[in-house]
Amino acid sequence: TQQQVEMANGTYLHERGFFGDGMKIAILDLGFLNFNRLSAFRNVFNSQQVIATHDFVNGGDSVYEAGTHGTVVASTIIGQEPGVYIGTAPNASLVLLRTENEYKEEILEEYNWVVGAEYADAIGCDLINSSLGYYTFDNPSQNHSYADLDGNTCIATIGANLAAQKGMLVCVSAGNEGESDWRHIG
Repeated sequence: TQQQVEMANGTYLHERGFFGDGMKIAILDLGFLNFNRLSAFRNVFNSQQVIATHDFVNGGDSVYEAGTHGTVVASTIIGQEPGVYIGTAPNASLVLLRTENEYKEEILEEYNWVVGAEYADAIGCDLINSSLGYYTFDNPSQNHSYADLDGNTCIATIGANLAAQKGMLVCVSAGNEGESDWRHIG
């Protein structure tokens, strides 16, 4: 986490008093395995900073049983280990949304993403963080071509554009796949 915070110049913001106060951040991800048990998030639970959770894959509100990727992402935002590291926005409120199925790659996950973004908008989130990309699926007929990644065609992109138009900041990883068969940014 500390390396990620330094790469994003988070220390600069902290030195100027910016710690995410008043921000509502939605994380759309694979899951948040053990997020509710790790010491790095103890303060988050003590301060009741997790204001909502929802699992769009299996239904229900528990997101702590599957996938570690969301936990890792959340650590860079809100994680804290006194004297060791502090995330970029440790005082922000979080909305943890599971939109990905770790055992399948289906276009349905793009729709889950859009529904997650709508949920985040409905409860007043300021920012969506998503380290997800979509281009290949288990069923090759659902795959996107590189031309589909034009910012207007894929369902998740359309949803992200709508969220941005509503005033939410949408932060999505680049997903550099240059060394894979895909050879493009996702």
